[in-house]
Amino acid sequence: MKRLVLVGALAGLAWAAGLRGWMVQIAAAEGSTFHWYGTFALVLLPGALVGAAFGLAEHRRRAGLPRTGWLVLAPVLFACALLDPVIFELFITQGIGGGALGVALTGLAGGYALSGRGRAWWRRTCGVFAGLLVLLVLVMGSDLHPLGEPHGLWVGLHASSLVALLCLACAIPQRADRPVLVPAAWHAVGIGALAGFAWAASLRAFMTEVAGADSTVSWSGTFVWVLLPGTVIGALLAWAEWSRWGGPVPYRRWLVWSPMLFAAILLTDPLFFLDPTGGVGLAAVAMPAMCVLGGYALAGRGAPWVRTLCGVVFASSIPVWVLTAEDVGGPALAVPHPRGAWAAALYWSLLATFALAAAIPHRRPEAELAAPDNPLAVAAR
Repeated sequence: MKRLVLVGALAGLAWAAGLRGWMVQIAAAEGSTFHWYGTFALVLLPGALVGAAFGLAEHRRRAGLPRTGWLVLAPVLFACALLDPVIFELFITQGIGGGALGVALTGLAGGYALSGRGRAWWRRTCGVFAGLLVLLVLVMGSDLHPLGEPHGLWVGLHASSLVALLCLACAIPQRADRPVLVPAAWHAVGIGALAGFAWAASLRAFMTEVAGADSTVSWSGTFVWVLLPGTVIGALLAWAEWSRWGGPVPYRRWLVWSPMLFAAILLTDPLFFLDPTGGVGLAAVAMPAMCVLGGYALAGRGAPWVRTLCGVVFASSIPVWVLTAEDVGGPALAVPHPRGAWAAALYWSLLATFALAAAIPHRRPEAELAAPDNPLAVAAR
């Protein structure tokens, strides 16, 4: 239970930090401002709590326990921003600040539509409502950057993929009494592709923060070398996880290296790797390599000293970023600054979730872990 709750909280934090990155883009004209209370208490904390609730719901599903209403209603925490008197007044008088309520309602509607319970007509109605809101966030940023341009399409797809992921996650408490959460391989591949796309789009938001005014969004640079690899990696690792529940993972040795697809950009110009400023090439290799090491450290198999060494190397990303953030992105990205603390939370949560996903091909099949004579069974549970 503790592990699932922790993983859920981490995924929720990454989701909320990525959503905050999208908010930066749609507020670019006026300039997005960061405050400890507004960003962390009203965005990141609810995201982590909702993710933890979904992790608990998944534990209850695996344990065969009935669903509980308070876990089903966990997305309501996103509407806590309206508890702020200033935001509530703006919402009543000017209609500003309703985004938090819209996110909560979309998650609830989408989760029920995917629950497989209740009257079919009501589930379809909720599905249409959730789908319309997903399309709405797709076009919300088109005033600044048209959807026909790479910047506008990235911003729109970033938001819609995050909201669609929320709808999928909100179905977990609704399906508490189901023995199987994801019934088919193609479902798992589709969900993994969506998660990988949302992850890569959030990574692109972090890259924008680092590059600042020099950041440019292009069809090849963003969609071909960032979003496409993220989507493919997510689909492959999700298929590996689905396979792991039925037996050994096919092509495990190849899938272990799937995160390195991000290094495909070096095919365009291998000299990117030699850029003395650190360049896109070095980052395209170092980031997935760190996550491959982190995945092996979390795998639960292999030589303990090797896993420990990999874990130390992976964990070094925390102090390294603290020491170099200001040099890389300027004073605003210094960790003691609210904007810098958010960027650090986004960066670290993205790395951690990627490392967890990269551990999937290493892990033993679920049937083997559940065997009563296996000494790892208790730890796995």
